[in-house]
Amino acid sequence: MTTTILFWIKLFVAALILHTIYIIIRDLIKRKKNPNLKGNKWKELAGNTGYLLVGIFVLYMLYSRFEQPLNTVLKYKDKPAGKLVFYNMSSQKIDSIQAYKGKLIILNIWATWCGPCRKELPELNRLDSMFKNKPVKVIAISDEDNNTIQAYLSKFPMQLTSGHYYPNAMLDSLATRPVSILIDKQGSIQDVVAGARGYGFFEDWLISYSNK
Repeated sequence: MTTTILFWIKLFVAALILHTIYIIIRDLIKRKKNPNLKGNKWKELAGNTGYLLVGIFVLYMLYSRFEQPLNTVLKYKDKPAGKLVFYNMSSQKIDSIQAYKGKLIILNIWATWCGPCRKELPELNRLDSMFKNKPVKVIAISDEDNNTIQAYLSKFPMQLTSGHYYPNAMLDSLATRPVSILIDKQGSIQDVVAGARGYGFFEDWLISYSNK
């Protein structure tokens, strides 16, 4: 989810919340002025309060699952990705983002327990295959232990670079999965999306930054 889409969804939900508050206040005022007004006021109040609570919960989920990860990573926009170190499951050696400087990198943060991640990984794997002859690198890393990741990859083999990442202030602060980070050829963070995406999105994402 991009920041623009997130903004409009939040605006829409906030408008619904304000409208619900208005209805609750309006009905309470009507009941106070006219106690003989027909209808079950408590049932109506409970229903409107329920809608209000749902709206507040939706806003909270939008923040925790989308806005927080976006804000966390975008603080580093146009800044070096830094010493992001991970264990490469293919080479079985310590690897780092810096080793791929000169390539456009899609860094995917995922987890084996994450359903959307499991659906997204084949799309990323296909992307890695299609761009294997170009200066592009797709890397999928998790904070889970190597045995857990290896067990998953044994069932669902992937040719993309995968591994376990070591403690990192930026990645450790992410509260959701999956998150994909676009790192340019100079090693700087350029964009980030939270939530699963398909092949078409990632292809367009790479093309839009390939000449930068």
